[in-house]
Amino acid sequence: MSLIPSVLVDGPVVNRLDPSSFKTSGSGSALQIQTKRSLRTVRVELNSMDRNYSKYPYSTHFHWVFPFPVKEIREVRLIGGTIPVPFLNIDTHWNKFTFQEGSNNYTITIPVGFYTVSTLMIKLQDLLNSSGATNTYTVTQSPTGGQLVFTGTGGANFAFLFATGNFTDLLDKTSKSLLQIHSPARILGFGYADYRSSSGIIAASRLPNLWYALERSYLYLNFDSSQDLRSVFRGSGRKEPSAIFYNDELNIYNYPGGLSTTPPYPLTKYLNKETYDTVILPSPAPISRISFLEVSLRDGFYNLLNTQGREVSILLELVIVD
Repeated sequence: MSLIPSVLVDGPVVNRLDPSSFKTSGSGSALQIQTKRSLRTVRVELNSMDRNYSKYPYSTHFHWVFPFPVKEIREVRLIGGTIPVPFLNIDTHWNKFTFQEGSNNYTITIPVGFYTVSTLMIKLQDLLNSSGATNTYTVTQSPTGGQLVFTGTGGANFAFLFATGNFTDLLDKTSKSLLQIHSPARILGFGYADYRSSSGIIAASRLPNLWYALERSYLYLNFDSSQDLRSVFRGSGRKEPSAIFYNDELNIYNYPGGLSTTPPYPLTKYLNKETYDTVILPSPAPISRISFLEVSLRDGFYNLLNTQGREVSILLELVIVD
């Protein structure tokens, strides 16, 4: 006598059981093979020329609106772009310091612009001598170490108040790390302290670094003003960026005789997949929906970069789950 299958269990297999846990997920469907989802890529150019100029006057901070909302984004890849490299190394965030002669304090303001070491020495000398102080000042560079040397002739003691003046750098209270610069102290080769003349001379402790705050540019992307796209951890509680661009193009200004007498010119950092590739992985789950991105390009201390009106272009590749 042969066995005949019951009509209750006869017929095609609809939900096939699978013993492999690598092909399953979830508790209710732990033994069911999951439907495969396809991936596709969408490329997006975030161009500052597309911004609302009345609301976002600066090309380094703008909103970019998608033509239609993009959903289920698993990866964000930065694969190209053109980034203006700042060529004005003295800016409003760090161009003032308190100068003291005798018992009088003076505010020295270095005009915003591009400076070489030689042109900065000339400007500082003019500013000190036109401040109303009684001494006559000269600014030179040490022939052996290269540090800036300030000499006052006239008998009055003088000082640079980089720690107790009106324009001082911000340090973390616990770690003492530098959080923000508010003076040109670091650029001129000084630290966080008051420097007082000895025998009519103040010499910087280090070499000048005219690109102290601008050697790197930090890109910050925020979607729908609710969540940042972060990919790099930073120390001292600094805000985490989406990408960091290292401005090696600035080395052109350091070539001997290259730009010592000629006017500066704007530089551009060109990004492509051969020279730069950043992948941002949203976690713990893909981004469900993006309708616009907030884009900002800042220096190492989270100040907006001054690109003198030059536009920013970022090429993104979005990996989307269908």
